[in-house]
Amino acid sequence: QRETRIEVIKMPQPKQAQIVRYKASKKETFELMLQPGGAKLYSEGKKSVESVLFVDAIFRNAKKAKMATAKELEAAFGTSDVVAVAKRILDKGSAQLSSSDRKSMMDRKQKQVVEFVRSNYIDSRTKLPLPVARVTLAMSGFRLDAKGEVAAEARRFVEYAQRKGSLALRRKEIVHTVAVPIGYKSAATKLFSNHGVSIISSKASANDITFEIGCLSGELEAVLVGVSRLTSEDDGKSTGKSKRRSGKNSRQASVKSASKPKSTGDTKSRSKKGRRNKR
Repeated sequence: QRETRIEVIKMPQPKQAQIVRYKASKKETFELMLQPGGAKLYSEGKKSVESVLFVDAIFRNAKKAKMATAKELEAAFGTSDVVAVAKRILDKGSAQLSSSDRKSMMDRKQKQVVEFVRSNYIDSRTKLPLPVARVTLAMSGFRLDAKGEVAAEARRFVEYAQRKGSLALRRKEIVHTVAVPIGYKSAATKLFSNHGVSIISSKASANDITFEIGCLSGELEAVLVGVSRLTSEDDGKSTGKSKRRSGKNSRQASVKSASKPKSTGDTKSRSKKGRRNKR
């Protein structure tokens, strides 16, 4: 008589593992169970996908030990391979963090924002650099987003500090001259606005429009990358309907001159002052 052996696999408790959740659609959510701290180790490149997995499985609900089927994985990810799907979830999902992990992330982001502010602003009253302790104290009560970009969080903090009256700041702007094809005027203006850039002046010719902009040194690279993409992204589309793709307007956006530092007013009035000075 043959003996039948049943192997019982003991599932780790969710509280022992780190959960990473990925929302594939409004109704579909997939989860991973990782070794404690596994998400951070993977994001830092210290460990592979396989080494951080607590269980070699993809879940629909890790707490209830409800696993995703191969059919569900194929439909959502185009594959049922656990490692490939786990990598996608790790790259695009959100990890459940411990209180110490959250505090570490917030402390790190706060230091980055404080350094950004100190590097790009001065005290508008004394014209001196801002002490670390003073900027840090002004952040009391400010709700920092640990996942937000440093420049964007710094702009939010500056607006908060100005409203509260805890800091009087003057931007250390760099004046840059940027030329784009005339058909990109609106797109370029919107780009500058989204990055908190002040338009000091603009001058249009038959084919181009040249902007003189003022931005922080910490924002300059992102602004110039965005400008260079204006035409390149549009040229990659095949709609055939955009006027910007025809004739002389289809040229790439370009930076026409080197940047130069310029002292600007406080953060509330820099654009108006710039325009008055230009006139």
